[in-house]
Amino acid sequence: MNNDFDKGSGDQSAEDTLNRLLSHAGERQKAPTALKARVRQQVYSAWKQQQQSKDERRPAASTTAAPATRNWGWLLAAASLMVGIGLIFSITVLKDASETPVATVTKVLGNAWYISGRENTPDGNALDEEDWQPLTVGRALPAHSRLRTLGEGGVALALGETSVRVDERTDVVLSSGETLALTRGQLYMDTGTHASAHKPALTVITAHGRTRDIGTQFLVHALPDSLAVAVREGSVDIHRVDTTIHTRAGERVSVSETGTVTRELVSTDALAWNWAIALAPSFEIENAKLKDFLVWVSRELGKPLIFASPLVQQECALTVLHGNIDNLSLYEALTTVLETTRFRLDTNSSDTITIVEG
Repeated sequence: MNNDFDKGSGDQSAEDTLNRLLSHAGERQKAPTALKARVRQQVYSAWKQQQQSKDERRPAASTTAAPATRNWGWLLAAASLMVGIGLIFSITVLKDASETPVATVTKVLGNAWYISGRENTPDGNALDEEDWQPLTVGRALPAHSRLRTLGEGGVALALGETSVRVDERTDVVLSSGETLALTRGQLYMDTGTHASAHKPALTVITAHGRTRDIGTQFLVHALPDSLAVAVREGSVDIHRVDTTIHTRAGERVSVSETGTVTRELVSTDALAWNWAIALAPSFEIENAKLKDFLVWVSRELGKPLIFASPLVQQECALTVLHGNIDNLSLYEALTTVLETTRFRLDTNSSDTITIVEG
């Protein structure tokens, strides 16, 4: 044992010795201060009581000072207890962090797989092929889970109030509930109809830049030599080491690995959004109002919603729906729902969703 453990005397010396024992145990994640202080006090009090008992058992007639002795086993046990508390706390924190769901699967198309955060290696590569598990609706995914889709595959996730949709041939890691690491393929994000100052921004990290949404519908495409961001609604910032590129609604911005930026226009109902539309989460139609359903369809399809008259709009707001539209495409759902009402879609306007009495 190191000679440092033989130095000093009295209460301060015991405290110093305990501190040195703890320091020799090495660095670990710290337990909460209050917990550590309470246990330290309990251990020290027990040790002090033992020393006092020893003093009381010494012969009263003895006038020769006995050599100062210390029960090093007690101190080592105390240090071990303190270290153990820190280790247990650390393990608990890590376990909770790895098992707490950050996303839930809401829709699966074709071949889609995942490795949970506990089975994923630090560099994001699977240990074995058998580690991959098929994704199913309702599956809760912890932080650091890795998702992979094959040809004609796709997945929709709920990250709190945010809808994240994963295109075919895409590889992505759920770093947290607000951060995604995209290594290849496409992601579509819908953070809601209104941006909120209290709602964390969604960040997508790629090899050629980091995107951060300002709201609310956008697409990120990671390619081997570039990054493309298309904004359907709201705006997105692309952060690179030397610059920030602002992308507005109706724009598609591509950034090459050398930093070259190109911009082009993209409409809200362009074909580029179709794969994301196919992964739209289902609308809970039972007891919903027709107008709310139409607003949802309009937003998902990227087409303006128009009512033939104020009266039609008012009637749609009062009409209550029943049933479900599971396994229907958006256009099929729109047609099916309207057939149960006295309204219909005006087919003369393909650029809008125009509702008329029918």
